[in-house]
Amino acid sequence: MFVQGARQNDLQRSLEGVAPKNVMASFKSTTTGLDAFQDTAQSLARARPMSVSVGGKATTGSVRRKNGSEDASRSAGENVVILRYWAAHGRDVTFLDSSEIARGREIWMKGIEDIQQGKPGFGVMESTAQKVGELMVASIRSHIQQGRSERGSVKPLKPSTIKRKERETGKTGQPALVRTGQLMESLIVYTRKL
Repeated sequence: MFVQGARQNDLQRSLEGVAPKNVMASFKSTTTGLDAFQDTAQSLARARPMSVSVGGKATTGSVRRKNGSEDASRSAGENVVILRYWAAHGRDVTFLDSSEIARGREIWMKGIEDIQQGKPGFGVMESTAQKVGELMVASIRSHIQQGRSERGSVKPLKPSTIKRKERETGKTGQPALVRTGQLMESLIVYTRKL
């Protein structure tokens, strides 16, 4: 162990004699565009990457029962559990198709271009992340209305479920995952700095 450490120290001393310690600090590129790329990379590093996700918030609504109308409210957690439960049972609407992914990528690239043009980094990244999240929420709502899942169509409702939903809400022709509208209303965007 001691001999190996001594050899490393000798090697380090011999390298110090060959190259100054601040060799990287004194480096200036002569490659066209490299300085601009480095400036952009530093701006993005200062902006800090953002994480975007879709979650649920607490909601209130009413459901018509045999006895009349009954107010009902759900916590944020209950709304998320409902979405996860049905995703595991043939009704996963929480996906982005290729065109939605392309739109999200365009939004991110526009944010990066704004930083390159000198706009303050963190504000741009925060608003860009919010726009991407809004696209995600709109996509989920659209998938619910269209009855789309990642692999085609969502699992159809049983006739008895359709009748119960019509009886409870007084509305006909509602898609799967829509009864009181609370689930659709609960979808919100979460953004955070990484």
